[in-house]
Amino acid sequence: MIDDLQQNLDGAARIGIGGVLHTSAADTRRQLAEHFGITA
Repeated sequence: MIDDLQQNLDGAARIGIGGVLHTSAADTRRQLAEHFGITA
């Protein structure tokens, strides 16, 4: 799950859903690449 509110990610984590806190497009892209092992 990608969201810009930590409280939403906390709720998702309580039911077993992983999340990425969106703060900028570049940072979100980096986090997803690291999580899924993608190289640009």
